[in-house]
Amino acid sequence: PFPAQASDGSPPPSTPPPPLNPPPTPPLPPSPSAPPSPRPPPPPSSPCGYTVVSGGLNQNPFSYGTANTPLGNVPRVRGVMVGVVDPAQMEELVEYATFDTHNSARDSHIGFANGTSVAIPCSALTAANPPTSKDCSHALVQYLQTLIPGRHVLVATHDEASANLEEAALDALRTLLGATLTSLGYGKMYALIGMVGGSLMAETVN
Repeated sequence: PFPAQASDGSPPPSTPPPPLNPPPTPPLPPSPSAPPSPRPPPPPSSPCGYTVVSGGLNQNPFSYGTANTPLGNVPRVRGVMVGVVDPAQMEELVEYATFDTHNSARDSHIGFANGTSVAIPCSALTAANPPTSKDCSHALVQYLQTLIPGRHVLVATHDEASANLEEAALDALRTLLGATLTSLGYGKMYALIGMVGGSLMAETVN
């Protein structure tokens, strides 16, 4: 066949052949990534120099100063441990008490600065008859209500403290020591430093 021609007799314009290697398609710009989630703020530090350790092994739950000088000789007992300090003499405990708020099966230990201590069932502290698993929670409330306003109070937990920790005990911590705790999960550790009268210095749950 004859090559096609234009109406005026001239050959049609030629079409350039496609390039052998077409230029690569430019990559799409990366999609903006979501900003990282903010980290929760660290727990507040105590302005009074106390250290409270919950759940530790063979370690005094309460200490003072940069040297972590132990305060008293508090036994590590399952449940809630409370240490009381006179702010005029912050290097020693005035007294301490422990409460088995897991199931009240273990005695409370109550000790004083002179080194004397006593172990007594929570049911005896609350005159419960018959004894119940909530006696130590009731005894904790009664104990907190006897503390002198203005004294510093250190609170730690050990092993498991939540199973029979009643709302009345949480309310006493909030009302008397300024705690913000509304519940304590099973096996969770809790630490608080406060002043009797409702002034919170530090608090953490983990």
